[in-house]
Amino acid sequence: VSVLYWGWEGVVMKTVMLLAAAHAMAAAGLCVTDLDCQLNGACRNGVCACDKGWKGVYCETVAEGGGWVVYPEGPETASWGASVVKVGDVYHGYFNVVCQEETCAHTERAMIVHGTSNAANGAFVYSDIALLPELENIHAVYDKRTSSYLLYFFDHLNPMTPTNCTSSSFKGVNPGRLGVASSPSPYGPWNITHPTINGPTVGGYGINPSPWILSNGSYLLAYRYNPDTTGDMTEAIGLAIADDFTGPYNIINSNLTGGPNGVGGRAGTAEDPFLYATPRGYHILYHQYNGSIGGPQCDYDNGLCDYPGGHAYSPDMRTWYRSPYPAYTTTTTVNGQSINFDFRERPGIFFDETGEPLYFYTGVETGKKSGPPCRSQSVANVLI
Repeated sequence: VSVLYWGWEGVVMKTVMLLAAAHAMAAAGLCVTDLDCQLNGACRNGVCACDKGWKGVYCETVAEGGGWVVYPEGPETASWGASVVKVGDVYHGYFNVVCQEETCAHTERAMIVHGTSNAANGAFVYSDIALLPELENIHAVYDKRTSSYLLYFFDHLNPMTPTNCTSSSFKGVNPGRLGVASSPSPYGPWNITHPTINGPTVGGYGINPSPWILSNGSYLLAYRYNPDTTGDMTEAIGLAIADDFTGPYNIINSNLTGGPNGVGGRAGTAEDPFLYATPRGYHILYHQYNGSIGGPQCDYDNGLCDYPGGHAYSPDMRTWYRSPYPAYTTTTTVNGQSINFDFRERPGIFFDETGEPLYFYTGVETGKKSGPPCRSQSVANVLI
């Protein structure tokens, strides 16, 4: 397990190894502290007692049961990730919907569709288009301080508005920026802002943002960026904080997952962070992009990465640990059938009002991303 230390204003970090004695205990399958249980459980008499939603010797694996498609694909479109908030007895889902009749690139023709359901696991019924193209990778939260619903998203820099899914002139540009849409109603209308992130790193700031509102009202933000200007698809996850959702966000960790040569792999290490907090500490689930945690290096373009789930955790937001084990794999149960998907990305968790985790969301797909035919879907698996 690697450990990253930094100060509130520091961005130079140092990777160190845990004490040899702790490693020996872990190698023997024993825990010493709750950190050995990845802050997903309690260490009791040398054994990890896992919290709901986690399992394994070190509580390292998402404990998911049966799953369902939460937003069915349409005749020309497919969804790729979900974020859900509950308002009264109604669940509001926000979905990254893309056109895929010509291409499998999820950055093209992406919009945020809003649907409603009487359950967090759907199925969700179309309500409206919350945000027009070309916006994606949505994370929705309710902000008590401002009495607003907030949609954090990846805003492409040069969007073009298609008339339909077959508009051949419509093509997005991958580099993007952080966007936040706010509204007093989950139905909108939405006011869009583009907060800045202050820090020394370069490349696409604010891609795939994931917020968590702290108890003191501050806004914690995990996001993906490209630290390499040579054209290589190296990716890393950073952590920033702000006093207001409109920013500015100040970096407190510029490379949380260790990319470009982080856990498991090679260039293009980590993306799709999902940030959340529990009474034990802070967590980020993420997609191990072009790498394979707990397995061999893999051929991402052809869907041969079976161990895509990453997990980082911290007791205090200052010191972060990266799990050497896959948090989830490409195999899961959907609509009663166990399926080994080619791709499984964009993890997320739905918590109820008490903070109990209920459902695990991912985007799944069978097919090659480099070209059709392919279909992506958003699924929810119950946490056990």
